[in-house]
Amino acid sequence: MVLEDTPRLTMTDLRRSPSWKHITAAGCVDAVIDVGGTPTTFRIELDYDDATFGRRPWLRCPSCGSRRINLFLHDGTVGCQTCHHLLYREQAMARCAWKLDVVIPALRAARRLRKEIDSGTNRS
Repeated sequence: MVLEDTPRLTMTDLRRSPSWKHITAAGCVDAVIDVGGTPTTFRIELDYDDATFGRRPWLRCPSCGSRRINLFLHDGTVGCQTCHHLLYREQAMARCAWKLDVVIPALRAARRLRKEIDSGTNRS
């Protein structure tokens, strides 16, 4: 899946939302992510860093527990870019190009060799 096409929750969006004012005592916030016109609510844990002028909030990934600025909604779950194996469009295109240049010719060569081996065993 391409990162640019995946619905995301950012700290900036969360701070602007009304739910930012309703942080629970456990340091969680209910975030609403709009998916195809359907608002879906997820409880996201927050973590804080001491900064020069106050405290900086982070989103805690529900899957791996790492601190993130962005979380993504993929297959009905919220997680970070790493957990969902999301790639930028350019990275995905580079992998496709690598497959076209390396993997596909190797597969063709393997099929050709398999046919030669099979035809050689049938001759005996």
